[in-house]
Amino acid sequence: MPGIGEVLLKAREVKGISIRDAEEATKIRFKYLQALEQENFDQIPGRVYAIGFLRTYSRFLGLNTEELTQAFKGQYEEVPIDEVVREQQPPQARSTRRRRKNYYTLVLAVAALLTLYLVNWSYQHYLPDAQTITENNKGTTDSGDREQSSDQPGQPAPNTGGHGDQNGVLPGDSSTASGPGTGQPQLDIPPGQVAIQLVGREKSWISVRVDGQTAFSGFLTPGNTTQTFLGARIYLVTGNAGGTEVILNGKSLGLLGDSADVVKREFTASGSNNLNETSGANSANTGSNIGTTGG
Repeated sequence: MPGIGEVLLKAREVKGISIRDAEEATKIRFKYLQALEQENFDQIPGRVYAIGFLRTYSRFLGLNTEELTQAFKGQYEEVPIDEVVREQQPPQARSTRRRRKNYYTLVLAVAALLTLYLVNWSYQHYLPDAQTITENNKGTTDSGDREQSSDQPGQPAPNTGGHGDQNGVLPGDSSTASGPGTGQPQLDIPPGQVAIQLVGREKSWISVRVDGQTAFSGFLTPGNTTQTFLGARIYLVTGNAGGTEVILNGKSLGLLGDSADVVKREFTASGSNNLNETSGANSANTGSNIGTTGG
């Protein structure tokens, strides 16, 4: 039995029709008609198109369309649609899609790494634990060595043997306090100076300046106590007044206010002043002549 292409070719030649004439009549491109007659079906974009072209061309030539179509289907198996699409895509298009996919994968990986970095950075800077509360105390010794005081809860700071160092910090115990007004060590406070110590009841950000110099700035967590700050004028700012207890000259003043309140307070030997801007003018002296012990 002659092949499909041979049947088409002979039928066209019998009618005396050129391929160009057939192209004009069927609206099928010249190269696809030639591919049908030569049975180069791989040059036609897909099996569905090949069957459609074969039906149209065979009908134009007056042949048995159904018989030729069935013969074609019997000789050439159906190709999965994804393979057809892949075959129709030029190599450059497939390469472009692969590059685009790799690019998106790279962008997602970089975004994931950046997110992990930001989470870690935020944790380190904004969620410090109790052990990150350190002191800016640098004690001087006869040998000239300098040691940074420990910030571990329950570990006493080094004793400098004096009333305080250049940053206005008295040596003392930074151990965990059990409650307001708990027993505090007797402080040796020189005349004209004041000593304060801060106890964390809730997580609070605090800043302490002693005689114009920053002595501490950071977070105070529940259950931790700072070293004793000593000076003629101590300026305190807390971002959570309800979580900060003040011990002034060994006596607890209790909490400075309500939770989440920002409070600014100045302490001198004559008392303490509320410096909050929202309070208008400075409030009256609230603790005039709070007792101090002589040095």
